[in-house]
Amino acid sequence: MKCDVRDLGADRAADMARLYGQCFDDIWETSFFEGKLRDSCFAKGIFLKEVLIGFIFVQSIEDEAEILTFCVHKNHRKQGLGKTLLLEILKQSKIRRCFLEVCSDNKAAIALYERLGFRKKGERKGYYQRQRQKSQKLLHDAIIYVYSKK
Repeated sequence: MKCDVRDLGADRAADMARLYGQCFDDIWETSFFEGKLRDSCFAKGIFLKEVLIGFIFVQSIEDEAEILTFCVHKNHRKQGLGKTLLLEILKQSKIRRCFLEVCSDNKAAIALYERLGFRKKGERKGYYQRQRQKSQKLLHDAIIYVYSKK
């Protein structure tokens, strides 16, 4: 499968919001992505033909970055696309440290981050709420990771 990695601008905010909604339980509006992309954030997307199938959304200040969200469509996972996107961010010369948080039940993401050199920095207890059934919600911890260039 031949995929292309491209910079994403505010013109792709609707695609990002749609994909985000397919990957996560909550919703981030198109206007949120548009505003952030015009202000302090940047994004990289991965495309199959002309369809956005994954993206990484980053806020950076000087030499530090925080990954605000990162997703790959469920039909395209376990193919190295997430790793490709993450490495695109980490190889940028100006970024010396990169932070992210991940839900403690997302074992695949945790394994990827640790393989690429991210180290656990802390936790937020009960931060994520997952809907198990209509009447039952589960709380999961947020794990905070940091990557530092040597």
